[in-house]
Amino acid sequence: MLAILATTLLGGIPALQSDLAGEAVIGLTNGRVWRGRLQGIEDGHLHLLRVDSGQEIGLLFRPDEVLQIQLPGQQWRTKIANKLMSSDDKEARSGVDCFHVYWNSRQMFMPWLGIQEWSFFAEHIPLLVERGEYWQALGYARLLERYLPTQQQNLLIPLRYAILESMVYAGLHQEALISARAYLQSHSGFCSHGLPWYIVAKHYYDDGQILPALELLQRPIFLGVGRGIPWMRELLELALHISARSRQRGLHAEIEDLLNHQTLEENENDN
Repeated sequence: MLAILATTLLGGIPALQSDLAGEAVIGLTNGRVWRGRLQGIEDGHLHLLRVDSGQEIGLLFRPDEVLQIQLPGQQWRTKIANKLMSSDDKEARSGVDCFHVYWNSRQMFMPWLGIQEWSFFAEHIPLLVERGEYWQALGYARLLERYLPTQQQNLLIPLRYAILESMVYAGLHQEALISARAYLQSHSGFCSHGLPWYIVAKHYYDDGQILPALELLQRPIFLGVGRGIPWMRELLELALHISARSRQRGLHAEIEDLLNHQTLEENENDN
């Protein structure tokens, strides 16, 4: 009974772990391909254990010899993604648990995994943030960011937003402010996410710089309103509060209208 209960609570993790224990495929820079159970990294070398004629043979490869690694269990990517996106809390929690197990099986070999594995992680780390896994998401995203090619902006941009959100929710406010300012320096004329603007504007406001805060807020609001941009409601609510305090009635009324429109859009999307 206890074993059955544990399996249910872990959401299929024993099955995942069983699949992850299968054979890996190592492709070398010289074109050769080796199959076996990847044991880890020993003394700076990748250790592969294979069975030949009934005997176990250990092979060691220098990191610069390895071109790419295919690890077992790749079929779980779709299963984990579906779990993470589930509206059922228990199923989503199972997805989070499976994601951690899947990540841990690959973290050591991240440089050799390739774009498909990297893409899976980059696309689903933000879902960990939504599920409250701030510190884990932050650690994962920072490591993954090192390996994503710079031309993969479609993956890097949401990953960096996940880093920023994780910092905010984890209480790393100074680090979040530094990252947000760096974002604004390179994206001042474009708004695809409201959080960097919110962080810097809120800092200005808390520091007593009311007008700079309001001026900064207007840019993302009027660039991004009506486009479904994350953190738009928070931007509008902060701008509404500051415009009221600074007695800018015309701007206050305009922002109030935008906030009402934002609320109507959110209600329509919920329905």
